[in-house]
Amino acid sequence: MVPLVSGPVFFCRRVLERLLKAHVTSPLDGCTYMGMDSGAPPLQISLFLDLLMCLCTDLSESEFVNGERSGCSSPISQQGAVVRSARALLWRILRGTTLHMVYVPGGCYDYLTLSGREHIGRLTKMGTERDTLSHIQNAQCVSDGGRVINSVLEGDVIVASGAVIQHCHLQGPVEVHSGCLLSGLEVTSSSHIQQLALTNDHIIQGHHIQLGEMKVTVYTVLGANDDLKVSCDDDGATFLNHRWSDFYSRTGIQPEDLWVSGRSQSLMEARLFPVFQPRGGRCGAGCGGVLAAGWARGTGAVEGRLEALSPRGPFPY
Repeated sequence: MVPLVSGPVFFCRRVLERLLKAHVTSPLDGCTYMGMDSGAPPLQISLFLDLLMCLCTDLSESEFVNGERSGCSSPISQQGAVVRSARALLWRILRGTTLHMVYVPGGCYDYLTLSGREHIGRLTKMGTERDTLSHIQNAQCVSDGGRVINSVLEGDVIVASGAVIQHCHLQGPVEVHSGCLLSGLEVTSSSHIQQLALTNDHIIQGHHIQLGEMKVTVYTVLGANDDLKVSCDDDGATFLNHRWSDFYSRTGIQPEDLWVSGRSQSLMEARLFPVFQPRGGRCGAGCGGVLAAGWARGTGAVEGRLEALSPRGPFPY
């Protein structure tokens, strides 16, 4: 027998009704947020090695209830009595249900990663429609291989093949090159996007956050080929698809400006995207800044904007 973890699992209505009844029954309620919020002791039950296993034919109740299984709560631990009770309850609820397996020829798993390149590729290869839940004023500006998702594009917003725009409201003229991803950008950011010397394989995202009563938009920019976890000293480490040494030379920023001493010096930990907090008064939409835009435009304009928006200076986001 070869251990196998299942792919997608479909429960018919009859089985699902049984599970819904079981999830409020002790001790199985310890597997749910609702049960734990009500004081039930936490319990680990596996979809594959508990729920599905009890449906297998070549298995006795004793083997199922008392068996040791890697990655699951042990029936002989301090919590053993609860584990055995939960498994016995599952056996009573689900036993007798027929389990069917369907083999998908050529099927494979597609695991999500931190790779921008893989994420963009996944979006562009999904389906054949150029736009989904979107309004595009000039549809001819979107190439066949481009993707526009949940967005409004006004004027000449050119989307190249292999580029993705999602959750944005943009006004042209804007050109989005192949391999780029724009996400979460408001219409007010269009004029800034027009000034950036973007080429292929850039990712620009708008993040709406709230600090106390202050709501700000923080913009981040990355290269689609950047590895978020590799150390900046690694030969393959990049920011905006260029070596860190090029970034230091062009901007004057040094490693000690980006990383706390003793912590990982990876792009994931770099303090590149500050949030600006005013001394008082209301904060408008311009309170978010993009320090990394200095790579595309030079640092002068960005530094001037930092001083104007941040009388107290930036703090890490």
